[in-house]
Amino acid sequence: MYDSPQYDMGYDISDYESAYPPYGTAADMERLIAACHSRGLRVILGLVVNHTSDLHSWFKESRSSKDSSKRDWYIWRPAKYDSAGNRKPPNNWRSSFGGSVWAWDEHTQEYYLHLFCPEQPDLNWENSATRSAIYTSAMEFWLCKGVNGFRVDTVNMYSKDPQYQDSPTIDDGSEWQFATRLFCNGLMMHEYLREMNLVLQKYDAVTVGELPHTHDIAHVLRYTSVHEKQLNMVFQFDVVGLSFGPDQKYDTTPRN
Repeated sequence: MYDSPQYDMGYDISDYESAYPPYGTAADMERLIAACHSRGLRVILGLVVNHTSDLHSWFKESRSSKDSSKRDWYIWRPAKYDSAGNRKPPNNWRSSFGGSVWAWDEHTQEYYLHLFCPEQPDLNWENSATRSAIYTSAMEFWLCKGVNGFRVDTVNMYSKDPQYQDSPTIDDGSEWQFATRLFCNGLMMHEYLREMNLVLQKYDAVTVGELPHTHDIAHVLRYTSVHEKQLNMVFQFDVVGLSFGPDQKYDTTPRN
């Protein structure tokens, strides 16, 4: 329900603290929350904090200059060049929506990372100031208005491979390769979620994390155990992926 240019069904949020105008206003949301609570209902919002819209004020400032105070709030990298001098993205990762995960910014002459569409630049969770702003704007703003929890989008993608190395070639016919092992369940993922939980637990907020590409039950339990203090529940994707091949969806060979 957040304000968004709707390039990706509202998953490209341009303002965490405003509602999408055709739906109403933040004040309408407050009335909705109060009305639900008066009827014994609780309210869970979607929480999309791997990325924002490219129209979010944070990204506008980040791309305004390499010297911007928010430059490091997103993931920027210089170009690579092949032997013929052609400009190339920093690595060969494939976007969830096809093509490269890197978009070229002509103004500052660097690439920014987008695991989804180019209008959804990824936030840099390595920056503590970015994390603090996310907690305040995307979470506490609504928790203070009475929201009871969040369905947390792409909950294991905030910590990427710090070297941004190329993914092994699975699809010989494509320049861009399936790379989820390099941007899911990264080294800092559990630390980030424990830090986030310190904010959420103050409000007794419930969390349901979207957890793709995590097939080891022991690893799933790290996200959800009481001892780890990260998430309350997760969506597990193993059933969804039963008919997937190593790279392409619904690769049913040899059974067809």
